[in-house]
Amino acid sequence: MKIRNIELKKGIAGLFMIPALTLTGCGKSDCDLREYHLHKYEKDGFVRYIDDEHLDNDGYSWTDELVYVKESDKDLYKAEKKNDLLLINQNKEALSNSASQLDDYVEYEYSYKVPHHIRTGKVTVTTYSTSYDWTTDSEHGNLTGNARLCRYTYTAYKLVLNEKGKYELVSGVTSEDINDIISNQDEYPYMKVNFYDSKVIAEGKIDESQNAYFPDLGKSYSKK
Repeated sequence: MKIRNIELKKGIAGLFMIPALTLTGCGKSDCDLREYHLHKYEKDGFVRYIDDEHLDNDGYSWTDELVYVKESDKDLYKAEKKNDLLLINQNKEALSNSASQLDDYVEYEYSYKVPHHIRTGKVTVTTYSTSYDWTTDSEHGNLTGNARLCRYTYTAYKLVLNEKGKYELVSGVTSEDINDIISNQDEYPYMKVNFYDSKVIAEGKIDESQNAYFPDLGKSYSKK
């Protein structure tokens, strides 16, 4: 059986763990190791450590690298799993590469009818009200002519023990720049598995050329 130490930092796969090992004797579907451990799973450059033996876990692929979890650290792992967290230190390159491909995007407002059924005795009368929502589909039906420009944002987190001795998720800095999050990882070492959100940065209209124009920015975006 081969054993290889690998360096991990912070979180359940770091300071709260004993060193990670690579074992050739661990079955992929029925692991014969009795000690409680987590396997390293990978997906598009992202890494998570998961208590599982399936070859696939929500798109993440099983590997035979693993870490043993000390009894005192099981609650930390459970908190990481419950909150769908990634360790930034283990995923810096994947986060940077993914964020570099997330550009600003336009959403278009559209209207739709909502039916309301009113029953009076044996008679049912249907009336309709108009509601509104947003889509990235510039060819969507019933567009109102309103548009908004959206930008991706990123938020870091940490887990802290509260007065009841339970791990609690605390959000830290939110930034439009992933590098701000990575540089602050010592204080806030986690991001969500779905690591980005978005916010509206400008409102505009569809102009005569059918482009989305944002007067506050002086910019137009053509339909894609």
